[in-house]
Amino acid sequence: MKRFTVLALAALIGVLAGCESYKRDNNVTLAYMQGIFQQLRNPATPVPEPLSRAQLDALPGPILQAEIESRGTFARLAFLAANGPYQTWSSADSATITLREGVLVATRALGNDLMSADVVDILRMLRDPSVSEAARVHRYIDGLGHLYTRTYRCEVTGREPDRLEIAGTILPVTRITEHCIGAGAEFENLYWLERDGRIRAGRHWVSPDIGHIGLVLLKG
Repeated sequence: MKRFTVLALAALIGVLAGCESYKRDNNVTLAYMQGIFQQLRNPATPVPEPLSRAQLDALPGPILQAEIESRGTFARLAFLAANGPYQTWSSADSATITLREGVLVATRALGNDLMSADVVDILRMLRDPSVSEAARVHRYIDGLGHLYTRTYRCEVTGREPDRLEIAGTILPVTRITEHCIGAGAEFENLYWLERDGRIRAGRHWVSPDIGHIGLVLLKG
């Protein structure tokens, strides 16, 4: 059984770095916060030191780790807003990532962003082993500012038990591989689902220029 360590995906937090009320209410020094809240768009940022369980517990609110693999960019994200099933996370430089129940559906301020994605059928496929195929739709904006659509046919090519390590805690999960093809592109996404079906970690395709983003919900 393969053991997946979330710290390999590294980290991302944002908008609370300079928040005085955060420091005051939670007795966390601003210097410490500036050390862990990083900018997502900075190229080739070093892998941050892993957070201990005590450090995670000291931070209020959900925390999402992220890595843009093609750029070697690591950061931690703070939870920004929820809108129905959608959750938006922000970095210190206001780059954002939006998820629908743990699946990436939009990015902003990363360049060649994913404007939106339809993933309802993908979520059904991930959670129901009897469903092996689904379609996903991605929307982008071209150099002239025109919205265009790319449709992919996807299937589950692997579903196996795994273990996820977060701040020293081992979680039993199911690792699911999603293989997609269409519109001149072919890619794989990976998801680590907890027993209740929640997606705790994933490796998500964004666009040909950005490639994959690795995400791990450290706390939430």
